[in-house]
Amino acid sequence: MIYILIGFVFLVIAFFKRFKDLDDTLYWLECLILILFAGLRNSVGGDTLTYMVKWKYLPAISRLFEVDFIFREYQPLWYLFSVFAKTIHEDFSVFQLLLACVVNISVFTTIKRYTRFKYTSVLVYYLLFYVYLNFEILRESLAIALFLFALPSLEARNFKKYYAFATAAFLFHLSAVILFILPIFLSFFSQREFKLQKIMKILFVVVLVSNPVVLRFIVLNFIPALEFKLDIYSQREWSVIGIIFNLIKCLTVYWMIGLRNIRSHKLNTVDHGLRIYFFFSILTLFVPIGHRFQNYFMIFLVIALSELLTSPKLYFVFKKSIIVLFYIVTTINYYLTDATNSSSLKSKTYDRYYPYYFVHETVPSSVINQRKAINYRSRNR
Repeated sequence: MIYILIGFVFLVIAFFKRFKDLDDTLYWLECLILILFAGLRNSVGGDTLTYMVKWKYLPAISRLFEVDFIFREYQPLWYLFSVFAKTIHEDFSVFQLLLACVVNISVFTTIKRYTRFKYTSVLVYYLLFYVYLNFEILRESLAIALFLFALPSLEARNFKKYYAFATAAFLFHLSAVILFILPIFLSFFSQREFKLQKIMKILFVVVLVSNPVVLRFIVLNFIPALEFKLDIYSQREWSVIGIIFNLIKCLTVYWMIGLRNIRSHKLNTVDHGLRIYFFFSILTLFVPIGHRFQNYFMIFLVIALSELLTSPKLYFVFKKSIIVLFYIVTTINYYLTDATNSSSLKSKTYDRYYPYYFVHETVPSSVINQRKAINYRSRNR
């Protein structure tokens, strides 16, 4: 199976090259593999099928401004990006390749910038987030890519350039609204100490913001375009298992923050990003929409996990083992989750992605219908 083959190759590379500072040829070859894997798929992924259906209704670039695309379902830059891809070629795979290039180049550039354990980070990225980022949240993945490209500007306090990226990201996906207040978050998490007092402050802010009345007031007065999404996400509730899972996730991230504090006396961008990821992990316990904001900082979790995996220090072994085991179990559990839809079609979440089909292959209609059904149920449960 191609998923296992790619994972095995990346595992071997990470094992043998994790402590060696080699040239970047092999590293960017991994990037190319993931670009082609995402770009050359046919009807793989839940949200992908939705975009494939809408692809055929996109106008030609000559008719673009005859369409009121600004006030339609998606954001304007998404339409421009899609129409640009369709102008190159009407095959949807061209669009997939362009998107995969932007997303994966941004991820690989960020990994290379912030850690020397780049091969281990690629392995962790592939196992935990690659499929979700490249096969599902296509619009948001472009917004995340723009955020990653904007990080050097934010570090250099070049706010004019940073907010230009943030605005562009927002015009791809509304969740990028979080980027406009990110500098405030950074100032809050800039101190090295990360103890109970600060966590209590985080909890206070989380509880305040997650109050339905306060949240609706903020959205209606400052981001009215999010009202529709707010109504959808406000109807979602965690099951008991979901709450337990997210609590353990918060604990593992908090452990990683503590372990990184032991290892280093100076905070860096990964530390800041991981702390913000922790904040949204807590927010997600109260408001499920918080996971949308988590996505922007997932790369820092990837890097933190890879650096934890490669740490030779013995006093990390116990917590490292628990953290790694948790992410292995939860990842496997996610793909094995029951996804049976209302038509009683027995399915698992992995049926969205397996079997994998290349663009030159014909996908059976039964497989497409099953994946559409799984996607419909997951979006409306």
